[in-house]
Amino acid sequence: MPILKDKAQFVPIIYDEPYYILSVLNVVDALDHNRTIITNTTIRKAYFKEDIVKNQLIFQVPEGRSGTIYVTDELKNRIGNSKFKGHEFTEVWNSEDTIEAELESKLLFDKKIKEIENSNVLPMKWGIAYSLVESGKAVASGKWKIQKSINGNILLGQLTNDLAYEWTDPSYWPPILIA
Repeated sequence: MPILKDKAQFVPIIYDEPYYILSVLNVVDALDHNRTIITNTTIRKAYFKEDIVKNQLIFQVPEGRSGTIYVTDELKNRIGNSKFKGHEFTEVWNSEDTIEAELESKLLFDKKIKEIENSNVLPMKWGIAYSLVESGKAVASGKWKIQKSINGNILLGQLTNDLAYEWTDPSYWPPILIA
């Protein structure tokens, strides 16, 4: 793809058919650190410096440990209209997101947390909560929720700013939850 020039390269891999892996060379210091939410080494919610990303088609950020590739709508549309296969896009940032919308989202998040904390359920010990979850019930406390998945795993969810839970199948339970 000529428009990517020195921004990325296609690396061929050996297989029955020709396959390529995209290697992004363009690393840009584009995160708005005043608004971006990073926990440990994970970028939970990215906000970019619009003046920097407006001239980029594809890039990664130095803080990204997971290899996340960011593309603009222009490149996304070009790829969508091409013969490329095996790609998936998820919107992580919209340049039209405003601080006002972010504050409104935060207010709704805080309201939801208060609803959970003010529910008519008495505090319970970890063992009792875990037994309830094993029996098919869900248990929530603050931004955390545990429940059993359809295949029987006990999942840990963290409420996100869009009021949806981000689920994980933990290899250990954080002490703050079981204390």
